[in-house]
Amino acid sequence: MAHTFIDNFLGNLQAGEKKAIGRYLRNHISNAEQSKTISVFEQLSEGRPVQYKSPAALNKIKSRIFEMSLDALMMDENYLSTTFCDFDQKHFQLKKQMLQCKILNLNSSKSKTEVIDHILSNLIKTAEKYEVYPILIEALTFKKHLHFARVYKSHFERIDKKIIFYERCNKAMYEATDRYYWFILDIEGIKSRSRQELFAFLISSVKKMKSDYRATKSQQINYYLQLFNLILFEYKKEYTSAIKQCKRILELMQKHPCIYRKKRAGFMYDNLSYYSLFLNRRREAELFIQKAKDYFSPDSIDMMICNEIEFGVFFYNKKLNLAESSADHLLTYPTLFTGLFRKAKYTFYKACVHFEQREFNKAMKLLLKPLEIEKDKSEWNIVIRIFTIMLYIELNKISDASRTLEALRKYLDRNKQDDKIKKRDHLIAKCLRELEKNDFEYDAGNKALKNILTQLAAKSSDVSWEYFSPELIPFHEWLGKRVERL
Repeated sequence: MAHTFIDNFLGNLQAGEKKAIGRYLRNHISNAEQSKTISVFEQLSEGRPVQYKSPAALNKIKSRIFEMSLDALMMDENYLSTTFCDFDQKHFQLKKQMLQCKILNLNSSKSKTEVIDHILSNLIKTAEKYEVYPILIEALTFKKHLHFARVYKSHFERIDKKIIFYERCNKAMYEATDRYYWFILDIEGIKSRSRQELFAFLISSVKKMKSDYRATKSQQINYYLQLFNLILFEYKKEYTSAIKQCKRILELMQKHPCIYRKKRAGFMYDNLSYYSLFLNRRREAELFIQKAKDYFSPDSIDMMICNEIEFGVFFYNKKLNLAESSADHLLTYPTLFTGLFRKAKYTFYKACVHFEQREFNKAMKLLLKPLEIEKDKSEWNIVIRIFTIMLYIELNKISDASRTLEALRKYLDRNKQDDKIKKRDHLIAKCLRELEKNDFEYDAGNKALKNILTQLAAKSSDVSWEYFSPELIPFHEWLGKRVERL
């Protein structure tokens, strides 16, 4: 059991990782040991159980393979060059050069000092170009102390000024990064702030980053500045401007290698797909999401998020078979990887596909167990209640629909002061109460019902339906189709 994590690690290697480790094992194991070690590695990497006479001996081989695997992923040039972007490779190289300088300096001599000077000069130049501030500060500090007995005060002062400047750059960069991740965490996780508070946070972040960028000229800070500008366009629902901003950021990344990352480019194509749907450019949305997948490693969390957007694109484009395949694929990710909240979302996605396929019993079966997303009291919980009522109506279970609607009414009444609950959800609940007056059948003579439906179907209002909201199936469209069928 102690080596279960090794089995899981080796059993889930990507193709490039498996090749790199295989090469490394063959090059670094004696001929006498190679056959059995390679055999164990191949079995583990294919997820097959290993039969071995001595469990202790097998554990020893597993530990050795694991340690050598980590070395392989750090040292195999072919793997590094094909897997990581230019910035990542330069970052690894700078760390290696910094370590070389420290090792040489432990037993220094005149010849070694010359080598250290040469390495440091190239290291500092590259670190400045790629804005790798922590290593740059470390290298400058090392250089300052290296020549303490052979230089004048001006040498210290000159380097100190650089160190102070780059420390400011580093602090500003980390603050920009933290602001971005705190924002994402609030959107997808803790949700501690209202929409107005988040908007204020965005405005203050942009102001701070503009000031820091003017002072440092750091492209890394500029990247986050442009990213927050993009988020502002999205918040203001200016999707045409958001698409232009995505393309601007892609151009910026191509121009400045210090900010280019493969997955950052992939995220931009994710966003291009997302915003294209809002503008009803459905074909473009499909093209962009397929392009995004080229930038992510298979089975990575980034690919999982990309697959989630792909599900939405297929679902909204009414390609239900493809949407179902996407939902099934999302559900194959282990809970340890997705977290309970995302796993529950993917189950709900599958239920929505069944609903659109008119497989209502299948959809209801998926909702029998409580889902983690129901703990989100102001959004998902309400949507699932409404979705359940829609299912009961389609299944002609009128008493169940009434019982669930009454529970929803009481819930909304108890939380009517919660400004995180959408006006649209209150309006849908009101619409359902009007439908209930006629056993949930549409009454053409009910003027209040007609008025509510008109509001729910309106575009660009504070109660309009939106893509990628928890309300995956637009309530007003569902009711409209139901009226047409009856």
